[in-house]
Amino acid sequence: MDDIGPDIDTGEGKEARRWMTALDECDKWQRNYLDRCKRIVRRYRHERTMTAMGAPLTTDARRFAILWSNIQTLGPAVYARTPQPVVSRRYKDSDPTGRLASEVLERSLTYSMDQYEFDDHIRLARDDFLLLARGNVWVRYIPHAAQDETRENVTSEIEDDGPSVTTSAEIEGEVPYAEVVCDHVAYDDWGMEPCRSWDEVSYVWRRVFMSRADLIERFGKKIGKEVPLDWTPLYDTSNDSEKAEKVKRAAVYEIWSKDDRKVYWVNRSYPKGCLDVRDDWLGLKGFFPCPRPLTGTLAPDSYIPVPDFVYYEDQANELDKLTARIGVLIDSLKMIGVYAGEEQAILQNLFSQPSGTIVPIVSMAQWSDKGGFKGLIEWMPIELVASTLTECFNARKQILDDIYQVTGMSDIIRGMSDPRETATAQAMKGNWGSLRVRDKQKELARFARDVLRLQGEIIAGQFGVSTLKAMTDLKMFDAPEQKMIVQQAMQSGLPMPPGANANEMQEMMTRPTWSEVNALLKDSALRQFRIDVETDSTI
Repeated sequence: MDDIGPDIDTGEGKEARRWMTALDECDKWQRNYLDRCKRIVRRYRHERTMTAMGAPLTTDARRFAILWSNIQTLGPAVYARTPQPVVSRRYKDSDPTGRLASEVLERSLTYSMDQYEFDDHIRLARDDFLLLARGNVWVRYIPHAAQDETRENVTSEIEDDGPSVTTSAEIEGEVPYAEVVCDHVAYDDWGMEPCRSWDEVSYVWRRVFMSRADLIERFGKKIGKEVPLDWTPLYDTSNDSEKAEKVKRAAVYEIWSKDDRKVYWVNRSYPKGCLDVRDDWLGLKGFFPCPRPLTGTLAPDSYIPVPDFVYYEDQANELDKLTARIGVLIDSLKMIGVYAGEEQAILQNLFSQPSGTIVPIVSMAQWSDKGGFKGLIEWMPIELVASTLTECFNARKQILDDIYQVTGMSDIIRGMSDPRETATAQAMKGNWGSLRVRDKQKELARFARDVLRLQGEIIAGQFGVSTLKAMTDLKMFDAPEQKMIVQQAMQSGLPMPPGANANEMQEMMTRPTWSEVNALLKDSALRQFRIDVETDSTI
């Protein structure tokens, strides 16, 4: 890549400092939330180094995986299968161009979803949503330019690695091939302006970690070599300095500002200026390349969500304590006893005999005078341990019932049933449980629809006809002039072009042309008036 790095603020770096200050404000605003998320993630992973409250945990302590169980139960109930795009004419009237434009968009979305692991990213966002009450993805447009014969195998394209973004204006002429993908964004790699509702947000950002080669490839040699590698993976605990240097990355923030419709790239350890500044090249209706995030419980005064686990964390900690005590009590349930040492030979001989054996006693009367087995062996009493263990099990069951009351997960949702209950009771429990889950289901459906709408906007506004032809395999004439020429040839009885199919040509004559369909797709206002993008789970 040529050394064409963007111009930076070589004076005071005011723009970069402005956004670094904004990032600091975001960190301060959501610091408690991020700390809470880290604690919840540690518990979800069932790490043994810390308790849920951050205290040291002994390696032999037992824990009850209630959080993992609840998330695994809710996941399929909230999002069980990949939604399918449903693109149709908004008013269902006679509109051949709108019908073909809808089919083009629907086929393009279906292909993109299958090709670029749409389902995997939505599931990751779903898990963040259920576990941490917030999840999101980032939609990216990747245009590929044709190879230039004057340069050997040089392709100008968007690299598929985080913030490597190139505007379509950098590729002259129509883009022969393009892609639209969505990336799952981790909970601590995404943020927005401090606000009370999504309508108040004027900028969003995400963090991506880039190697030295990525920095040079994306921002040019001048900036790429100066940006410090200020992030080291947490898993790297080696003392090998050479190895540590290889795994280091630069934390690059990509910030989309709605106020001035610009995109900024900054690195907090690079104060000279922004790494890059670009005008909006996507022209999205909502400007942001991400939908409104999945959110759980929200308070009226802040858009910071509250994870569901917070509301039963105290009960979960009590559950852990009881589970640990039950483990200790179970370890204490051992048949341990003492016996008279002078009768060791006789007792060992008795216990070594197989089942059903009768062993003779030399002096039976003397054996009876000593009380028999009861007089020679004293077993450690375990009745108190057993009764205490029973009470602990009952107490744990009560705590579990309290947790299920808080979370609203009925026996039906958890796949459990009492055969003694009537069908009416089963139906009531199932309806009650589904009511509590229904809002989460609707939120996931809304989120999936919004992601598809973003991808649909990019496909309609940015993809060229050559890309749409390859993705949809729809047969249409390129322009009305070509259609007219073929029509005149058919009416005049002239021979068809080599390889042409008469029936296919006849069908194409009834359809609009690619230029007409593309004109509708490119007109943002007209497209929204005439075409609606939904999913099969929201219609």
